[in-house]
Amino acid sequence: MHATTESKTKAFIDGSRLITESCVRAGADVFIGYPITPANNLYLYASKRYPTMLAAPDEITTLQWMAGFATAGHVPVTATSFPGYALMVESINMAYMQELPMVIILVQRLGPATGTATCGAQGDLSVVYGTLSGGFELPTLCISNIDDCWDLSAKAVETAIKLRTPVVLLTSKEMVMTLLSYDWSKLSEIKPTKVKTFEGKAPYLPYAYND
Repeated sequence: MHATTESKTKAFIDGSRLITESCVRAGADVFIGYPITPANNLYLYASKRYPTMLAAPDEITTLQWMAGFATAGHVPVTATSFPGYALMVESINMAYMQELPMVIILVQRLGPATGTATCGAQGDLSVVYGTLSGGFELPTLCISNIDDCWDLSAKAVETAIKLRTPVVLLTSKEMVMTLLSYDWSKLSEIKPTKVKTFEGKAPYLPYAYND
């Protein structure tokens, strides 16, 4: 069987690989996390693509380390599911208050607490709505198909950097674990968003006063 032009641009990949590659190309440079099913594939690809990857001892520490890296000018990413996200909530509020760019990939699974790690679900949107203590909204992007894994992951990183805020990228077990025949030739180019740094001698004012 001879290889065709079409076959050379297709490969069996899952959403985890697209999400990881997209985040890195968009400007994310650190991955920190505590593995949890069904987000584990994201850890596998992260270890190969991010310049820096750290394994945290728990999810609370994960967000604290991410806050430290973001304060130092990096753009950290993590991946978790509901039990881990529940532990991150207080630190997400802190990062939001401090205006720190970061992306939390929330891979949904079925059931309360430890739940059913091998069953998919799409019910965590209500959880994300209640992440902040009130009066503000947490930017949230929801992946609905394999193409979104590429496009919305880059958008999540861009949004985090431009708005200086944590961003939640909501996806599901099926999207990050299911292998699909995918034509990578149709992927759009991703240009990195750079973190702005202040090098002046005057006091740093992130916002201009508006009379």
